Amino acid sequence: MKIKLIPAVFMAALMLIALASPFYSAEDPDSGNKFNIVLVTDASGSMNNTDGSGLRYEAIGRFIGILANDGNMLGSVVFSDEVKSGGELREVQSKADREYILQNIKNVGVGGYTNIGAALETAIDMLDRGKNDSLPSIILFLTDGKSELGSDDALKRSLEQKADAIESARQKGYTIHTICLNADGNADPAELRQIASAAGGYFEEIKTANDLEKVFDTFYEIIYKGSTIEPGDERQIPDGGVLEVPFSVDRLGTAEINIILKGNVREYRLVDPERKEYGYNDLQGMAFETENSVIIKIVNPVGGEWRLFAEGIPRSNVTIDFIYNSNISMGFSAEPESDSYKVGDQISAAAFLAENGVPIEASKYDGYSAELIVKDSSGGESAYPMQIGGNGFIYAYTLDAYGTFELSARIYGRGYEERGGSFFANVGNTPPKANQDLERHVNLWPFKDNSAVIDLSPAASDDEDAVLSYGVISSAFNPDEYSIDGSRLLIKSYSLSKGSFEISATDSQGASCSFNVLITTTNIGLWASVGLGALILTAAGVLVLLAYLASRKRFRGVISIVMFDDESGAYEMRTKRPSRGAIALSSFGFGRNSTKIDMKKCKFHATGKKFIRFTSPKPLYTPRGLKKEYQIEGNGIDEATISASREASSGFRVTFTSELPERAGRGYGGGRSYKDRRRR
Repeated sequence: MKIKLIPAVFMAALMLIALASPFYSAEDPDSGNKFNIVLVTDASGSMNNTDGSGLRYEAIGRFIGILANDGNMLGSVVFSDEVKSGGELREVQSKADREYILQNIKNVGVGGYTNIGAALETAIDMLDRGKNDSLPSIILFLTDGKSELGSDDALKRSLEQKADAIESARQKGYTIHTICLNADGNADPAELRQIASAAGGYFEEIKTANDLEKVFDTFYEIIYKGSTIEPGDERQIPDGGVLEVPFSVDRLGTAEINIILKGNVREYRLVDPERKEYGYNDLQGMAFETENSVIIKIVNPVGGEWRLFAEGIPRSNVTIDFIYNSNISMGFSAEPESDSYKVGDQISAAAFLAENGVPIEASKYDGYSAELIVKDSSGGESAYPMQIGGNGFIYAYTLDAYGTFELSARIYGRGYEERGGSFFANVGNTPPKANQDLERHVNLWPFKDNSAVIDLSPAASDDEDAVLSYGVISSAFNPDEYSIDGSRLLIKSYSLSKGSFEISATDSQGASCSFNVLITTTNIGLWASVGLGALILTAAGVLVLLAYLASRKRFRGVISIVMFDDESGAYEMRTKRPSRGAIALSSFGFGRNSTKIDMKKCKFHATGKKFIRFTSPKPLYTPRGLKKEYQIEGNGIDEATISASREASSGFRVTFTSELPERAGRGYGGGRSYKDRRRR
């Protein structure tokens, strides 16, 4: 199998995907290199400028055309300010299936704004309804813009849909890859990068529609990691009118060959290694045509040397690409499984190759090598050559130290390389346990610091270590929006209305567990804040008015007060005819005393009637028990004793002599507090 050289960033991406891929035991081999895929395409009005020639259709058609002939589930969503096209996933089984999906994309007119949230939500719903549960699910998203709509309400709704869709993808394991066609500088690469990062995918920005075909090819290699694209050079039809191009097919793991012809080619034919010839008419049933090219698909090709013959106008140019779809994958297993191991225990590790999910006999491993990779508690890696044995490669690894070790394997050779597996061995150590997921809601106020601090320590615990170290495995939020300080997750800003974190909790030996933290927000908004402020000001105004009106009420009589202390024999009497509002007990001019009553805060309040009210910041003993508020009748005879002690050995005796006629006070029983009277 032939491998082309691709940029370092995408080689790193391929390696990361390989590292993250699931591992398989010999009893549960890979089901094949197949996926549920939804292609999401922008049809907003700006696409007329950034891709006026419709080069996206050629790139998407090429992507659809080279998909493996059986097993993939494919759907499409086309959107602008609303979703214009989005149906059900369907299995790609024929040329007709490919043509149907491509035409659904091409037939949608261009115009309108860019509703990224609605498009993502529709793609998620499509996967939820129609995916093959045994296959991984992927969304490939192309836009030339950013979330932008005609009204603030519509944009707010779209952003909420985007946040919900991202969180749904994270929970369900749907991967989202994004392509930003930033040809006019009006796109938002940060928004597309965040979507991909949050949903475990990759992001690529391109500046011209001419690069669409190349970037779709690259994402094809990332998704179908066993596939390789051998770029074709531009060739010239010789004077005889027939161009002959030899190419080779690996005898192991090649599920399909896709031959893409561009240029003025009238007819074509193939000859396989067994000298069997496939004429032009034979190949028509396997050919898929786009606007500018034809894709010839050969399923389960014979391994060896092939020849392609392309007939055309002499000295005209033609480009030929070869894309190989692989059905080869690797598996990894390790045993025995245990929660904890001792120093000196051995782990038997095995790595193997599978074709269409079926393990390949070790006798066919000529040209392949493998190594066991062991990562220790400090993060250091060691590689050990594996030997052929059983149904693949084997190695017996001895655990020779305390700590946590992660085992994986790498198989390489004959143009193939993949790393997989993730087996953890805890030696003399119990890993932490996740106790709970965490959730926090934040109200976002304008002109205010809305940062939040979340204590992570309740979410995990460890038998040996009281203190764990925490790290972010993945997040829906941008890296500059949060940080971790010890066991505290600090959130500084919120680019999404909802988003989650996957957090690792690691002990001193390197063993870890993970848990989730969900953040939800409510944007109070400027106008809501203004409205709330207006309500607060109105309420404050009402209170001020009531206080003012209360202050205008008159004392209709004379207040007489006797300060007494039975123990010391102290006795003082004061009389006052106050005017309006309220007066403090201290205003009567008593000197220092031992009554333990706060004379500045205890007050008499005018009512304009034949009684007054006495208030205290804390309960005092009155003729009717402990009270903060007590009504003193204005008959000029009954004394109300106010004291800080139950025995009433010190305090004040108050008499109010009203100047109003008797009928003004009728209906108010003497010695009853205002609150008691009101309850009656």
